[in-house]
Amino acid sequence: MKIAAICPIGYLDRHGYQYTWRECIASQAKFADKVYAVASTPHIDYDFGEGVRVIFSTSTFFEMRNGEPHFDAQKVMDNCNVGADQAKADGFDIAVVLFCNWYVPEYAIKAMRARCELMLAKGQRYMWLFRRDQLAGQMFSVSTRLPFIVNLHDENRYQFGIDSISDGKEMIPWQRGNMPSWDDCAVVDVQLEMPLEDLEAKMNFIRCYHDLVPKRDAVFDANYWLPYYAVKFKAKIQAGGPKSTTGKLIAEKNRPEFVSNEILRML
Repeated sequence: MKIAAICPIGYLDRHGYQYTWRECIASQAKFADKVYAVASTPHIDYDFGEGVRVIFSTSTFFEMRNGEPHFDAQKVMDNCNVGADQAKADGFDIAVVLFCNWYVPEYAIKAMRARCELMLAKGQRYMWLFRRDQLAGQMFSVSTRLPFIVNLHDENRYQFGIDSISDGKEMIPWQRGNMPSWDDCAVVDVQLEMPLEDLEAKMNFIRCYHDLVPKRDAVFDANYWLPYYAVKFKAKIQAGGPKSTTGKLIAEKNRPEFVSNEILRML
């Protein structure tokens, strides 16, 4: 069994990713047989280490508008399919989408690979990927599952989309809800390990998801987004401190000015 992690990447030297991407992608390389990092922006001069293949071309880059890349959420997922296509051509069996601010805890690797092996044995077309969160040194239980583990041997395999997969006939969306029984078989999202100015820059670059949720203002407003995150995290189950080496390292790198600390104070 050969597993490919498909990791879409953009600017890794800004927007808060600079604080965590190295640890996250290194953990993905420990889980997968190869990481396919597919770039949507031209600035890709990074040292990814062993086990990572970078895919980039003008066809994977965002459209340029006014001399700057124009963020497109669908393009990000299209790039995931570019990575999956390449993994299939290279003889891989399974593609798993993992974003550059998600890490795979060392204790979860065996269980996640076992589930992938079972998926192949049963001929299943896809499998759920469970996701939990970390704020500074505080872990939260699984609160999301995404259909982001796909069988590459499927003749009409599912294509990755925005928080979903589809085969042209059926669309399977992600699901929310507390699922603590899956904590030891889940990836971890460290989306708020950054200062407020980096969060503002990131959110303005992606236009605060305005394209997907038009009711939201495209310009970042901390008075909206900080309470928004606090409400989301209040609904999650707190689950102690990080047990993995990667989680502990990210917690040690946390700074007082990071947004994660502010959200913890609001809980």
